[in-house]
Amino acid sequence: MALSGVVCKDRGELRIHESLDELSTDLADYIAELSEASVKERGVFSIALSGGSLIGLMGKLSEAPYNRTVDWAKWYIFWADERVVAKNHTDSNYKLAKDGLLSKVCIFFRLMMRSPLKSISICFCNDGNAFV
Repeated sequence: MALSGVVCKDRGELRIHESLDELSTDLADYIAELSEASVKERGVFSIALSGGSLIGLMGKLSEAPYNRTVDWAKWYIFWADERVVAKNHTDSNYKLAKDGLLSKVCIFFRLMMRSPLKSISICFCNDGNAFV
């Protein structure tokens, strides 16, 4: 639970956490709530991922209860700032997301490739295999 919540009318809410685990749990709760509301309202949930620590923090979504309660089939994931490196490179946001979350849940998502004109749909299932 956040230590404090300061609400700024036009800028959202600031939450301060005592640990990364607490932060990742709060983030997972928030994303799961947004996902549920979006699926009820629009039938899908779309999220754009940037790299860095965000992807690591989102790994909590692959754990109970989120891995059973989130409607993964309704998710569309887009890359906000994918680096121009191979998908298996250690600096690849795709690799971070695949290793830290996507390979651990059964999820359909849309990948925006390096070229904005190309996109592919993939399903990662719990065994980590991709189907194109």
